[in-house]
Amino acid sequence: MGVLRTLVSVCGQGGGLRGSQLVEQVVKQMMCNKVEVCLEGRQVLVETLKLTRSGFLDLDIFTLAYIFETSIEEFNAEIEIFIIDSLEVKNCEQLCDNSSSSLLISSTILVKIVSISKSLFTMAVRIFSSFLLANNWNIDLLHMYQQFIGSVINVAANPFLLYPYTSQSLAILLITYRDITNVDIGDRVVESVKNNFDLNSWDVKIVLLQFPEFVAKLI
Repeated sequence: MGVLRTLVSVCGQGGGLRGSQLVEQVVKQMMCNKVEVCLEGRQVLVETLKLTRSGFLDLDIFTLAYIFETSIEEFNAEIEIFIIDSLEVKNCEQLCDNSSSSLLISSTILVKIVSISKSLFTMAVRIFSSFLLANNWNIDLLHMYQQFIGSVINVAANPFLLYPYTSQSLAILLITYRDITNVDIGDRVVESVKNNFDLNSWDVKIVLLQFPEFVAKLI
């Protein structure tokens, strides 16, 4: 941990590409060790994340995903600030490119990070759910939720596996429906969802809402 702390201190003064590479190597070694990170370790990882946000470090998405998984509070803050700032503008893409918030990582990178981590995906859905409830299902927030999750699904290698085990069968049907061009097959998928899932269940509803095209078929 002392090595990473030293590297972070040096990179804070401008470590360049070589500094980023060295930090990545040390963090990935931590990942390989698969041991619980102590409080000091989490603090150093948070400092590493701050340097990434400010542009002093350029870390790959696997390293950033590990840091967020280890520092849950930081990920929660990242998503919450993203949501709060996004609600202040109509065009989410404009926000993602031009936001001045010191907490926000580029939305493109954030989407990629979430797309490789089941735990981060689950947390992102939970945070969006809380905001939707607190804001009386604000339509702009709902569209943002659908856009964010849709982007994650688009870049995920196997999006079905991002969902909790209890939601995977539903996710398979919904993602399949999204990619179907045959109307008859699409109608059969809709009937299958209606007949096999409780549409009034919160866990089912929050997944359904990620797929606006499908929801439109239920109305």
